[in-house]
Amino acid sequence: MNKIIIQDRRPVGEEKYILTTNRPAGFNYYPGQFVMIGDTINGQFVRRAYTLSSHPSEDFLMFYIRRVPGGKMSNHLFNKEIGSEVEISESMGVHHSGHFQDLPRITYLVAGCGVAGVRSLVLEFKKRKKQRVVHQERYQEYLVWADLFRRYADYQPVLSRQKVAGIKNGHIEDYLSSWLTDETVYYIVGSLSFVRQIGQLVRRSGLNSIDIHSEGY
Repeated sequence: MNKIIIQDRRPVGEEKYILTTNRPAGFNYYPGQFVMIGDTINGQFVRRAYTLSSHPSEDFLMFYIRRVPGGKMSNHLFNKEIGSEVEISESMGVHHSGHFQDLPRITYLVAGCGVAGVRSLVLEFKKRKKQRVVHQERYQEYLVWADLFRRYADYQPVLSRQKVAGIKNGHIEDYLSSWLTDETVYYIVGSLSFVRQIGQLVRRSGLNSIDIHSEGY
């Protein structure tokens, strides 16, 4: 386990936040991977998995975290003092940039904090693939990294509980047919039910030459 120091914490709306730490010397990872963050909470050592939002070219580590009601680690990290230490494991996970097929396009279909790893992947492929980011959220304030996604990808936000001019209202499945195309990698991330539903719709589309990666939580 490596020690990391909490350097910054930025709230996003009422229930999410971006956590930034230092990057330990020699700590390496691929875009799309995750780590286990561990700390002692009420006398018990607790570990939870969090996807890395930072890119390996950056000298810090970044995480996009939802404060789960009753969640030990997500609330602990939100309240832990800036400058204090926690532990992280080595990087893990097979759904990373090194395993995506060499297809010309990549389409991210993500809901909620499933977008956590997309920032790193978009930066990784910005010069190698055409990219589309489809991000479903409830409210506009949770559309983190919108400017970055617009810069490097065809950005398509969808809001399920708020109507905003210029942003689609509803759910990804309501518009999915207009975003389906051949010769692309699909990266589907969100709740288990979201991943199952969207994955089935993509597979039933009859597309050729596609590569599907999915992660549910």
